[in-house]
Amino acid sequence: MDKVHGNQALLTGINQLVSMLKMAIRKSLWPLGYDIIRRQPPVIYGIPDEDCYQSLFSPWDSARLFPEFTEVKNLTVCSRYSAWAVAQLLRLTHDVDGDIIELGVYKGGMGLLMDHIRSSFSKPKPLRLFDTFAGMPQTDPVLDRHREGDFSDTSLTAVKNLFAASSGVHFHEGLVEDTLPISDLGKVSFIHVDLDIYSAIKFSVEYLWPKLQPGGVIIFDDYGFPTCPGARKAVDEFFTDLPVKPFLLPFGSCFVQKPVSCG
Repeated sequence: MDKVHGNQALLTGINQLVSMLKMAIRKSLWPLGYDIIRRQPPVIYGIPDEDCYQSLFSPWDSARLFPEFTEVKNLTVCSRYSAWAVAQLLRLTHDVDGDIIELGVYKGGMGLLMDHIRSSFSKPKPLRLFDTFAGMPQTDPVLDRHREGDFSDTSLTAVKNLFAASSGVHFHEGLVEDTLPISDLGKVSFIHVDLDIYSAIKFSVEYLWPKLQPGGVIIFDDYGFPTCPGARKAVDEFFTDLPVKPFLLPFGSCFVQKPVSCG
């Protein structure tokens, strides 16, 4: 091998190693709701919001175009990508009849974002928040990676304080297996599921799917996370025999919009 080819091979090897290291770092950050974004100077296209084009239009990175996330980002472990998806899908259901549901509230950040979005709807909808408000309950050591007591740095009082100026917000404290059946739920238009563990997700989708109205959306935040294999298992099992299937998003979430013909 001559010197030129040797140098090219060395450079190729170094570039491959750097790429592998970058991907390893990104993958370690994804379960925590973070990602590494390469910032580039704006290219002058002469189009609206060109400062938000980091090679492609990225409004979720802009405090101006996505102000709802700026207020809640310190109250959630959800990434700005999943937050953007929740916001856009919730807007998509603005004219679907039924309550807005969140399962797995933690510190209330995503619930607060959903509260901001629903305030723009012409028809007010109740927002129902379900959580233990005391951290992760008992988990399955085989199906789940999270353990009992994870995410316990929250409380019902602290979350309620975030919604002091809001009306139509209802809090359901306890295990979803206990609180959903006694919540007196009727029609549902939107569901954000962020429960992390198999049993809770499986119960919730089985209970809520019949109540979700045609055109309504259910989004599973942690479907593709390696820290939540039980989440994917629960979702896949439920939708196996249904004609509608989850749509996987590149940051780990998936969603389903209920068609008119699906029971």
